[in-house]
Amino acid sequence: MISWLQGHIQLPGYDVGLWSVEHEEKAAAFLNNPRLCQLLCYMSNGKLHFSATLDTEATSCEKLYYFIRSEEIRLNNIDMSIHHGMLSRGTAMQSLLEAMGQVFGPQLFESSTESTFAASRKTVLYLPSGKFLPSVPTAAKNKELVQQLESIVINWTRQIKGVVNSQDSHYHTEVSGPLEEIEFWCTRKEDLCGILQQLQRADVCRVVCVLEASKSSYLARFLSLARRIHENSVEANDNVNFLKNLVTSCKILASADPARICCILPELLGHIRMIWTLSGYYNNKYPERLASLLRKISHEIISRCRTRVSLSDILYADSINIKASMVALKESIQCGVLWKCLYYRTAAAIRLAYPSSPELHWTFDATSIFAQTDAFVQRCRDLLEVCEGQIQFRRKSYTTAGDNSVSFFKGLRGQEVTKSLVAIQNQFDNQISRLCDLKYQILDVRLSHWHEDFNIFKNSVKDLEVMYTNMISASFEGVNCMAEAVGVLQIFQSLAKRDAIKRCVEKKNSDLYLLFIHDVEEVRREFDENRRAPPLRNDEPRWAGSALWATALAQNVEHSWSLLQAATYFMPTSETKEAEIAYKALMGVVDEYMAGCYKNWVGSMGALDSSTLQAKLDKPLMKRTNHTDTTEREFLAVSTFNVKGVFLQCNFDQDLLALFTEVQYWEKFHGEFSIPYHAHDLYNQKAKFNAMREHVMRIVDAYNKILCDLSAVERRLFSDHIRKLDKRINQGLQKLTWVSKGIIEHYVNDCCAHCAEIYAIVRRFKEGKQRISHQCRLASSMLLLQIDKNVTYAHDIFEATQAARRTEMKRRLQQSHEITQLELRAIFTNFCDGTSEVLREWREFVKEIDSQVEAALRQAVKRSLQALSRAINGDAMSEPQT
Repeated sequence: MISWLQGHIQLPGYDVGLWSVEHEEKAAAFLNNPRLCQLLCYMSNGKLHFSATLDTEATSCEKLYYFIRSEEIRLNNIDMSIHHGMLSRGTAMQSLLEAMGQVFGPQLFESSTESTFAASRKTVLYLPSGKFLPSVPTAAKNKELVQQLESIVINWTRQIKGVVNSQDSHYHTEVSGPLEEIEFWCTRKEDLCGILQQLQRADVCRVVCVLEASKSSYLARFLSLARRIHENSVEANDNVNFLKNLVTSCKILASADPARICCILPELLGHIRMIWTLSGYYNNKYPERLASLLRKISHEIISRCRTRVSLSDILYADSINIKASMVALKESIQCGVLWKCLYYRTAAAIRLAYPSSPELHWTFDATSIFAQTDAFVQRCRDLLEVCEGQIQFRRKSYTTAGDNSVSFFKGLRGQEVTKSLVAIQNQFDNQISRLCDLKYQILDVRLSHWHEDFNIFKNSVKDLEVMYTNMISASFEGVNCMAEAVGVLQIFQSLAKRDAIKRCVEKKNSDLYLLFIHDVEEVRREFDENRRAPPLRNDEPRWAGSALWATALAQNVEHSWSLLQAATYFMPTSETKEAEIAYKALMGVVDEYMAGCYKNWVGSMGALDSSTLQAKLDKPLMKRTNHTDTTEREFLAVSTFNVKGVFLQCNFDQDLLALFTEVQYWEKFHGEFSIPYHAHDLYNQKAKFNAMREHVMRIVDAYNKILCDLSAVERRLFSDHIRKLDKRINQGLQKLTWVSKGIIEHYVNDCCAHCAEIYAIVRRFKEGKQRISHQCRLASSMLLLQIDKNVTYAHDIFEATQAARRTEMKRRLQQSHEITQLELRAIFTNFCDGTSEVLREWREFVKEIDSQVEAALRQAVKRSLQALSRAINGDAMSEPQT
């Protein structure tokens, strides 16, 4: 309907290209709003203006074209519903009188008739009713009648000329769709057929004959236009017959969404190709007609896609609507691209079908056909970039209520990353607000303002991308473990929507795999350096411990690899394959190494059968040794001495102990390596043998503890006690073995009781010896003189003071002597019944005590004399007191 308005405006200097979005909006308001009854059009300064009221500017213009509506307007009644015409400033009544004078009274009725039928798009040639014409010769001689008939023919000429020229104005209407094209030709066909019928009426033919007889100068132009009406009628009829093939497809197109349009276009182009080949007027003779039809299809496609795209959903986005908008934009882009592709494909098919008829080829100016389509596709791509920016930078669904902050960044740099994201969101919101404030229709491809506004937005988004990528790089600083790095990368992988940010995340993805490869190389280097002598603890077995060491190295790598594999967001890169190769190579080497350790262990057991096991168990429970290297507890018990054959040692076979440990460690592989039957059967008795070893170790600990508390001299003094204890223990050194039944526990309890008894004697001996040593230290610290500083003694007073001091010291020495005697008597009770060797050692011990007492007394006398010397002579730190 807007195209109808565009075609009926008749103002000096008017052209359809002067229309803008504002004109379309005002025209649409006039057509759709029942309360707006008039639309005034006028030219001012070369620009077209619309007004709904007769304002000052409208009344001051030279020419004013009006449209007046009387009822609701629809496409099928627009001609009848709208009255239109042109007024000239200051000469409206004069123009009316001149017109009535020129055409006399009938002209008024003629105009009324024309206006009446123009509403239905029919052209009616007015003739006065009744038999107003005499015979042709008579009428030709009546100048007044001839003048009247000439005025009628002049009006017919104007009407027919308007009908003929309406075809040309139609092709300049580029905003209509293909259905309007078909409707135009159907209406034109009916109108032209009606004019032809009127031209063949008898009264019209008599008017022509009269003017021919009068040799009127107006007749030639009329007859020429009449012949063109016949030609145009044939043309319109042919066009309608062919264009009807497009009706079904075009109706579907007019209501289809972009996704369905893609299915309609091939069939539609097939019909158009048929029209081009068979039609007499939509062919190479009139290429602009088919080009115009293709442009109208482009306009229809753009119109349908515009209805699918919601700018409010794009600019005021949420997580659901923005995705729907992106789907609509992508479908629109696909629709526009497919339309152009199908056109070129059809053109190529025509060239192949008619290689020798270049005149049948489609050589249209594709730029004119697809200029607006290409512009619309680019506009959709721009809006798609806006949508991607909305998803990337304006993530409302990922913010916590009330603070607009991202909630899933944790760790040391989590708060910093959150602040950076919020800052990016705010800057992006400012750019979106600027787009929302634009005063024009963004999807109107005829407006070029969008390019400048979008470039500003695009440059700002590029800056935000740089900020975003810098933030991603900063978030990986300080990340020390693979799990944390994978977690951070997974977050950004899910957030990355724009290509630049995706490339940054992919770079970090590659860096992460490179880090994994480096870790694998480090583990491989450590493995190769230590595979011959793994760093095992003292309690770890050789073969199973080595296998577990290799497994521990591989487990770190395997854990990192499992994290990478579980990260479903990661895109495969060249480093991914390299990392997989390095990982599998390491795991293969480790598996081979573990299998080799297992094979060596099985081989080291040799011919281990029941007889061999019996021989290893048929050994005494204990043995004599001058050192221990079996267990940590034995080492702590005897490591301070090195007397040959003195200490006891558990005599359990070391190969069996190693076997127990190996089996225990191999079982940590959870069935990956099978345990030989005989080894597993023996390992099942480990608890029993461990209990026996614990019992035996009680004797070993108790016995060695006694020896550790005694010096070599003291052991000779306790030789009788040790000899008696050895008799008790000797059974475990000679007779009792690891397969003996029933008596080991009784034997252990008896030996431990005697060891405890001997150890108690040793402790009493040690404590008595310490008390004697204490008395000796007290005696050595006594001063036999009493000389107070800063006191001057008279001779008699000094002598009396010293006598009292000597008496006191004598008493204290006698007391210490008595204590020493009592301790010696108590100790001697343990050795009085000893052999001559023991008594000899006792006498040596007493002599040693006497020597200690003598040394203590000498020390006391020496210290006392030194104190007297200082009092008489002084020293470096004090003056003489004499």
